Amino acid sequence: MEAKRSLLSKHMPSASQNHRTAPWPFTGIALSWALAGGIHLLTFAWILPISWEGILYGATLALLLTRPNSLSRFLAFLASTALVLALNYDKASNHLVLEFWIAVSVLVALLMSCIHPARRASCQLSAFERIAPLVRGQYLLAFSFAAFSKLNTDFLDPEWSCAALFAEQAARFLRLDSKSFGLFALDRPSLQYAVIYLTLACEFAIPLLLLLRTTRRDGIYLALGFHFALGFVPILGIGSYSALSFTLLLFFFPKEALTRLDANLRKIFRFIARSSASARLLPFAFVLLLASLVYAQHRSFHPAASPVALLAWLLVFLPLLGIAIVSLHKAPLPKAKSLKGSIGDLIPRPKRLLALHLPIFALGILPYLGLQTQGSFTMFSNLRVLGDRPNHLVASSAMHISPPILIDVLSSNHPDLSSYPNSDRRITSHELRRKVASTEKDFYVLCEFDGRIELIGRFEGELTPHPFLEPLPIFPNRWIRFRDVSTSDSCPCVW
Repeated sequence: MEAKRSLLSKHMPSASQNHRTAPWPFTGIALSWALAGGIHLLTFAWILPISWEGILYGATLALLLTRPNSLSRFLAFLASTALVLALNYDKASNHLVLEFWIAVSVLVALLMSCIHPARRASCQLSAFERIAPLVRGQYLLAFSFAAFSKLNTDFLDPEWSCAALFAEQAARFLRLDSKSFGLFALDRPSLQYAVIYLTLACEFAIPLLLLLRTTRRDGIYLALGFHFALGFVPILGIGSYSALSFTLLLFFFPKEALTRLDANLRKIFRFIARSSASARLLPFAFVLLLASLVYAQHRSFHPAASPVALLAWLLVFLPLLGIAIVSLHKAPLPKAKSLKGSIGDLIPRPKRLLALHLPIFALGILPYLGLQTQGSFTMFSNLRVLGDRPNHLVASSAMHISPPILIDVLSSNHPDLSSYPNSDRRITSHELRRKVASTEKDFYVLCEFDGRIELIGRFEGELTPHPFLEPLPIFPNRWIRFRDVSTSDSCPCVW
């Protein structure tokens, strides 16, 4: 019996152990973040452990899954997350860009708290209090920009709106039309408009409700339900987005709810590891299951949204969502606090850590400066700020700061440009410069811009002298990417 208790304590700590490792429990957060990493592995081929950074990411993820109460394993996992996303930043979706900056911010905050000798002893004790305000603030910033970017003419147009399109895809995927006897047939304009304005209402209500302590619980309920429902849209990456959002929302939970969540998770682990043998086999079962799912996903289904990723997301996060909601519901309601007191929950200590919000703010504001990057938090908003007709209802005249030149690719044999001819997409000069550097073979690009047609490329190993072929500096080449601009009157959904 003593051996069994010892093995269980290694996987899930007792209440007293949890108090010694962090005054606010973070086991549920660490476990959820690791599971979200597993969903990433089942979704994006470039995260596969086929390189040294991928192997490191998979190893730290597996270690954290087997002992989610370990702060050191949690930090190792965040470091590997930041590393793999930094090295693959040009492939990462918007929510993974957000995850990268949050992971970097958490690591910087904890390192700063541990560098000073006087604070080193209390580093582990203050871990949650130091990182929670940072994550809350960055989550609110990103999703406020996501809501604001939806105030455009194309998002309000049922023919082009991402909200109407995704609702129709989800309804078709779940076969709601036949199951509801046509009640949820989303080809009707009235239902399409209802979906659009309901989406807008949720998008704006979530950050506003999360801002105040007295309404935070309602905001958490709304955000959990809204982002979980998005996971049923059958497109690549949406389950990964839903899983990450769930993880970040846990930072808004009050202390009592997180404590209850950890206690409920301990009960589940105790039930699974009822004997010393099962306790010993549990870590190996976790790793074997994850490896099997990753192999099945990328062997048979990638790159389309697959049954493996969807089933794993549903089986993991639906019960976790239920446990979290029950834990939150049973926690006492917060006492009435002023707006100033609520804002205090978003200000990290020391206050100079607010500087870590700058990348999130910059990525959010860039589209309205005429720099519509792919890493900005427009989140399926139909936003268009480049080109002749910006469509935002409020910031309709973007303050262009050195706007990129828009180029029509008429013909090209470059592997990254061959899809542009005869399409309705124009590429920016920044992206053209970035893409042409991806091959050392000879290529040509026949392009049109500013009313001129020019032939550029590499011929017999020599580049033609042209600004579009000049290499980009390292910083913008790695961290700044631009969306293509549609030549049609309306803007298609972009991520």
